[in-house]
Amino acid sequence: MDNTLNKTEMPVLAMRGVVIFPNMTLSFDVGRAKSMAALKAATAGDRLIFLVAQKDAATEDPDFDDLNKIGVVAEIKQLIKLPNSDNMRVAIEGKCRAAVLSPLKTAPFLKAEVIPFFEKKLKKADELYAEALTRSLKDIFNEYAEVATRMAPDVPVAVNEGSNLSVLTDFIIRRLHSSKRRFFDFSSIGNASIFSLKFSASAIGESSSLSSCEITFISSLKK
Repeated sequence: MDNTLNKTEMPVLAMRGVVIFPNMTLSFDVGRAKSMAALKAATAGDRLIFLVAQKDAATEDPDFDDLNKIGVVAEIKQLIKLPNSDNMRVAIEGKCRAAVLSPLKTAPFLKAEVIPFFEKKLKKADELYAEALTRSLKDIFNEYAEVATRMAPDVPVAVNEGSNLSVLTDFIIRRLHSSKRRFFDFSSIGNASIFSLKFSASAIGESSSLSSCEITFISSLKK
């Protein structure tokens, strides 16, 4: 996907019960008519589609008012019709966060103008702040992992081996279960990183104490 891409029009797929992140691959079944129409429209073009979570999974025919504003642009890797069924199975790869700028149509599928959020290259002076925030993420998550139930042993290992702040934040939030949807309220990786820090800290009955370097880094990302 072109990292210089600004606002663009694309089909929208309302997600319920599934949350997609950048750099994540996933396969899932689709059965709603609008969802299948959106997938077909995307595969007829550049294969990009905007995936966004429903506010209420029980809503059967969601409109834009029923969806979050921030989601993920994904590339369709494979789309097949399931045998003996009207449903389809799609394999996708998350590319980047994005937000709805304006709805364009709701039939025969949802379509919107969206704007992608690409990770900005940090200035040299900010790299130290990013490293400090990365260290805090690892430290607090390791404490959380010690008290978390049903935590796979390879998860803390993967966290400790991570070095990219954006990828590390996505990886951690993907494992915070009920809080995944709240992640989409954040358009900057700094805000999302602080959310994951505070969530992990609260899970072990503590409040995370951020260094002045980390606070400066977060403030710069909000601009």
